[in-house]
Amino acid sequence: MWKSLYTRVFTIRNTEWLILFVLAVTVIGMPLSRFMMSFGTVGIPIAWIISGNYAYKWNNLKQNKFLWPIMGIFVLHLLWIWRTPNSGHAVTEVVDMLPLLFYPFVIGSLQLSRKQIFGILNIFVIAVIVSTLVSLCVHLGIYSPHKKPVGTNYRDISIFVSHIRLGVMCMMSVCYIVFLWHSFGKTLKIWQKIILATITIWLLYFTTLIQAATSWVSVVAAVGVLIVAKRKDFKRWQFYGLLAIMVGFAATAAWYVKGVYTDMHQVRDTATELSELPELTQQGNPYTHNIKSELTENGYYLYRYICREELEREWNKRSRIRYDSTDLSGQPIRQTMVRYLTSKGLPKDSSGVWQLTDSDIAGIENGLASCINLEKSNIYRRVYEVLWELKYYVFFNDPNDKSVCMRIEFFKTGLHIVKKHPWLGSGPGSAKESFAQAYEETNSPLRAENRFLAHNQYLTFAISLGLIGFVLVLICMFAPLFMVKSSNFLLVTFCTIMFVSMLDEDTLTRQLGCIMFGLFYAMTLLLAKNSTARQPEK
Repeated sequence: MWKSLYTRVFTIRNTEWLILFVLAVTVIGMPLSRFMMSFGTVGIPIAWIISGNYAYKWNNLKQNKFLWPIMGIFVLHLLWIWRTPNSGHAVTEVVDMLPLLFYPFVIGSLQLSRKQIFGILNIFVIAVIVSTLVSLCVHLGIYSPHKKPVGTNYRDISIFVSHIRLGVMCMMSVCYIVFLWHSFGKTLKIWQKIILATITIWLLYFTTLIQAATSWVSVVAAVGVLIVAKRKDFKRWQFYGLLAIMVGFAATAAWYVKGVYTDMHQVRDTATELSELPELTQQGNPYTHNIKSELTENGYYLYRYICREELEREWNKRSRIRYDSTDLSGQPIRQTMVRYLTSKGLPKDSSGVWQLTDSDIAGIENGLASCINLEKSNIYRRVYEVLWELKYYVFFNDPNDKSVCMRIEFFKTGLHIVKKHPWLGSGPGSAKESFAQAYEETNSPLRAENRFLAHNQYLTFAISLGLIGFVLVLICMFAPLFMVKSSNFLLVTFCTIMFVSMLDEDTLTRQLGCIMFGLFYAMTLLLAKNSTARQPEK
C-alpha cells in the first residue's frame, strides 16, 4: 500500500487508469482547488463513457445496489423541481448535486479494489496536509493572499475552503490514519509509525487552531458510534469500560464548560449604586455608567467608566486604525477596544488607553476582544466567546456578527419557512428567496449582510422537500448502512463525521459537500462490502 500511485495505477487497464486519475484530481482539489474539483465532476462521467465495457459495468452496478439510495438523493431533488417558483435557481442547485449521482454510479460500476481505494485516500490525506500547511503559513504571516492581514479571524487562514469543511477533512484524515495503524500496524516500520503519529498530532492541533468545534464534536460522536457498532468485538467488561470512558469524557467537557461559565460570571466590581462610582475622569470629563446592565467581561462590568470623547481622541494617537473604523477581524474597533479595556479592569478613558501595552494595541487591532485571548488556550477562548455571545444575545437580542447566535436565528427562520410549506416544501433552489421573505415576515434582528441560509442540511431538506421529502431523503442517506450491514471502521467514522457536520452546514447545497458525501460514502461502502474478502486484481 506504500507503493506510489504511478506504480499502482499502471498495473491495471488503461480505462480504469483514466478514471482513477480523475478521482485523484478530485480529491486533491477538495482541500486545495475549486477548479480541480470541477474538473473531476465534469471529467468523471466523460471518463466513464470513454472507457466503454458497459455490460461489465452494469453487472457491477447491479451487484452494488447499496449505492443506489445515494443517487436517490439527487433523483428526489430532481423530482421536486416543480415546487420551485424560480426554475433557474432549482436547476442550478440540482446541477450542483450531480456528484451525488456521478460518483456512486461510477464507483459502483467499476468495482474498485482495496488498493485503489487506499491509493485515492492516501492522495486525499496528503492534499489535506498541504492545505493545512498553507493555512499555517497564512496564520504566521509567511504567506498573505489577502489584501490585508487576517487578524485573529481563524476562518480567514483557510484560503481554499471553509474552515469548517477543512476541519471535517482533517478529522476524516485522522480516522483514516488510525484505520491504517490498526489494520497494518504490525507490518509498518518504525519510521512509518513516526510519520503517521506526527501527521495525526498535527491535524488534531490544526483543528484546534482554527477552532473547528463541529469537527471535534463529529469525531467524538464517531468514536461513540464506533464503540456501539463494534460491541460484539469487545468483551463485556471492555465494552462497558469504553462506554464509561466516553461518559467520563462528556462529563469532563461539561465540567470544563461550567468552569468557563463560572469564570465569566465572576464579578470583580463591588459597586452596586451609581453614587459609588466616580462622575469624572482624571481629565475632568464626565463618565457614562449603565448601572442596570449586568453584562461583564472577565468579571468587570462592560458599560461603566466610559468616556467616548477621550477614547476616540487617545486611541487615534496610539493606533494606525481609526476609532470609527473596523479591526482586522471586521468588527467595529471601538467595540473591541471597550471589551478589551474592560477585561483588563481599566477605565474606558484616556488613562485606560495609555495603560495598554503595544502588544495590547496590536491585539485589539487584530480583533482580540479580551485579554483572555492572550492568556488562555484556544479551546478556553472559543468556549468563553460562545458563552459571552449567548449572554449578549439574551441581554440585547442582537445576534449580529456572533456565529452561534446567528445560527439560532437561521434555525428559527428556517422553521418559520417549514411551517408555511410543511408537506412538500418550497422546492430545491428556493431557500434564498424563502429566507429573504421570512426574515422580513419575522422582523429578524439580523442585519441584511448577516441574513444567510439555514446552515443545517437537515433543515434545508425540510425547507426544500417538505416533511415527506425529508423522510425520503433520510431513508436514502441511511439505507446503504443497513443494506451493507457492516461495522467497518472507515464506513462508520466517515459517515458519522459527515452526518454530524450536516447539523452545522448546508453540506449538500455546495459542490464540495456533494463530492465529499458522494465519493467517500460510495468508497467506504464498497470497502466495507469487500472487507471480508479482497477482490481479485484485474
